[in-house]
Amino acid sequence: MEERSGGVLAAISIAALTLVVALPLSFILLQAVFPRFNEGSLADPFGAFASAFGERGLTGLVLNTLALGAAVAAGCFAVSLPLAVLRASGTVAWGTMWDVLFLIPFMIPPYIAALAWTLTLQPGGYATQLFGFDLSGFLFSFWGIVAVMILGLFPVVYFALSRTFMIIGQRFADVGRVFGASGPRAFFRITLPLATPGVAASLLIVFALTIEEYGTPATLGRQAGFSVLVTSIEERFAEWPIDIPGAAILSLILVALALAAYLLQNWVVTRRSFVAVAGKAAGAAPAVAVPLRWRIAALALFSVVGLLAIAIPVLAVIATAASKTLSGGLAWSNLGFDHFREIFDNTSGGLDALLNSFWLATGTALGTGVLGALVAYVVVRTHTRGRAVAD
Repeated sequence: MEERSGGVLAAISIAALTLVVALPLSFILLQAVFPRFNEGSLADPFGAFASAFGERGLTGLVLNTLALGAAVAAGCFAVSLPLAVLRASGTVAWGTMWDVLFLIPFMIPPYIAALAWTLTLQPGGYATQLFGFDLSGFLFSFWGIVAVMILGLFPVVYFALSRTFMIIGQRFADVGRVFGASGPRAFFRITLPLATPGVAASLLIVFALTIEEYGTPATLGRQAGFSVLVTSIEERFAEWPIDIPGAAILSLILVALALAAYLLQNWVVTRRSFVAVAGKAAGAAPAVAVPLRWRIAALALFSVVGLLAIAIPVLAVIATAASKTLSGGLAWSNLGFDHFREIFDNTSGGLDALLNSFWLATGTALGTGVLGALVAYVVVRTHTRGRAVAD
């Protein structure tokens, strides 16, 4: 009976994935293979591949995309690791408050975050008006793009790591220290390896979100002369003549990069097994006395990250929304609620847009949650055929 129900669930999940994943991907594949597929013709199969792969600059686009994804993933890990350790150990004060605040950067649309940093750091921007300097040279560069994307995506890794460390607890590391390991050695040889699945999964998500992100590379990259696959795909739709087959081929390359990242993540997770073989679940570490200086240092680190990831972009957005004109700058005479009034009066359809966004987000979240839970159950808890396909 259980096997039969597992087969039914597997069939439902594969059917749903076929609709939302395989079907659109198949149209992209057909468009790439048959250049005139959008016209209803199967003529000249693979005719667009020669021009697409022979196009000058394609290698640079792929390398730029890989470099951006790898740099953002590494940066998110570097930022999140100390934050997660401090949060899981209870060193930082007001941990729950920081968890709530660190949700904000992930909820700010990347395009808006990039725009906020542009308004802040560009010549004549808010930093210039308040403090007399601008960092436009850094912002409009590869590393500027990486920094802005790290500030928006690090919560993915932070929450995965902090929750994983809380589950693992301190007991295993304490055993290592009893046998002579130093604190850092016990962490890197025991605790962190046990967190490998969570680390790998979160970094895979960050890499995928980075290489598919359009808003930040388009906003900052154009002024830096930095292009990636996503911006090049958009250009093929925005510039005449419209190159649908070329865009489809670049999309397949993007899918291949994401699939390669998944295979790498799967290899990292499965090549070695780190498990607790006996005893109770580790749980959270018991409360220990933390020196005041470490608590102050932890609070300072969280505050700096919160300032960069939350306060500056949010305040820049608020200042811009409250400004009557951008050219008027930060002056009391230039501030008002005119734009807010227009939104809530719905004179330009802004309130309708907000409601549409709410219902789209609600429906997408519910649908994604149900489908994700169904597929996860089929992959992890059943032994039916098709599990690997669904995964």
